[in-house]
Amino acid sequence: MRVKRMTLFLVLIVGFSLTASSVLAQARIDQRRGPGRGGQGGILMVLKAKQAELNLTDEQLEKITDLILAQEEKTLKHRNAQGELGLELRKVMLDRENMDYNRLKQILSQRSDTRENMFIERLKNRDAIAAVLTPEQQEALNSLRSDRLRRGQRFTRDRGIRRNPRLDRLYKDFEKT
Repeated sequence: MRVKRMTLFLVLIVGFSLTASSVLAQARIDQRRGPGRGGQGGILMVLKAKQAELNLTDEQLEKITDLILAQEEKTLKHRNAQGELGLELRKVMLDRENMDYNRLKQILSQRSDTRENMFIERLKNRDAIAAVLTPEQQEALNSLRSDRLRRGQRFTRDRGIRRNPRLDRLYKDFEKT
């Protein structure tokens, strides 16, 4: 009787642990991604801040906002799928004695396909955003991007533009020579 209780207790703990890790992994992904957190939301903030300078209409900004939000939604689904596949991969890897190499290969392939799809969708979204802009606006936006990259600035959600101190030192040294 005591052995049955102990076995039941261990099975419940393992089940709870696996469920909790899956839920926590999804919540962490939700918190990490979004506009201004590594997604394409950064371009939206730049466009809003430079709307007058780029001569963007409200209609253009609204279309771009819709494109970016739709992309963020797709990315979130892909990232959640990546988390689920990662959990499944860990489960397969834990059973070293009875390793299912075919299942391992299948999971790795699915993760690779998901990353590939995310990358292609980001590129398609970038092209769709460019299609909304006029050639002059595209040129001005590319100029802004190259200026920020050259100066080492990044646009962050909480603090606006933030400079990269390492690049500042390099440019100061370069200007002295």
